[in-house]
Amino acid sequence: MSSIIQIAKLNDLMKGKTLEKVEFEFQDNTGSPIDLSNTTINCQFRHKRKTGKVVVDLSLGKGLTLTGSGKNIVEIDQILALDWAVDLYFYDIKMFFIATSKTKVYVEGTMLIVQNVTE
Repeated sequence: MSSIIQIAKLNDLMKGKTLEKVEFEFQDNTGSPIDLSNTTINCQFRHKRKTGKVVVDLSLGKGLTLTGSGKNIVEIDQILALDWAVDLYFYDIKMFFIATSKTKVYVEGTMLIVQNVTE
């Protein structure tokens, strides 16, 4: 498995709107699916910086879904009506591989909440 981190900026989102489902597919260096079924997966969104206040904490079954025929697609489920402050948010997806007791972060990025002009 590669330890390359994918940088993925999510689309800007207007305050109060819904974050639609986002999918990340995980493959090894040969393009084969990485089976994540024996993995603990977590995702946090933090305000303003990587060490900022946690605004949402997701895990499998609680905002994250594992899909795909190879159990290699992690979905951030829809988050309804984000009432977060207009600002920049950082997130990552961290995995704990139970068989090897190793933790890796493969995806990290940002999302900007913007203010709409016309109410």
